[in-house]
Amino acid sequence: MTYRARLVPPRHSDQPATPGADGNDGDGATAPGEAASRQAIAAREAMARLWADPEHRARVSAQMKARWADPAYRERARGFHRDERTYRWQHVESGRIVSRTKAEMREEYGLRPDSLDSLVAGRIQTSRGWRLAPRSLLGEGPRWIFP
Repeated sequence: MTYRARLVPPRHSDQPATPGADGNDGDGATAPGEAASRQAIAAREAMARLWADPEHRARVSAQMKARWADPAYRERARGFHRDERTYRWQHVESGRIVSRTKAEMREEYGLRPDSLDSLVAGRIQTSRGWRLAPRSLLGEGPRWIFP
């Protein structure tokens, strides 16, 4: 028995027995999207059952309250999921270049966090008139391989 075959539930009598009639090629395996959705549904249902238990909710709540009461944790948690790197941004219309973190751009110019992430990742080119400054404008000289 292959690993893939073990993931597929046994065939029921209400399912067609002929290969190809149920949308697959008859090897008993389903499409990858179907397996992922079944897995996601099972995980979602398991989490719903877990969070429906009042004891579990009270236990997790007490743990989180104790964790956030600790000053060392509070200080460390301030930096969770924060990109503190400074990027060079260029306003497209004026050509003005500023050096700011993503948080500073969000506060000063009203850019959305997901737009800033997309700009840095290269998924979009501009957001509200701002873009990452091209490398040629960053003042970097040529990099030599040999000394």
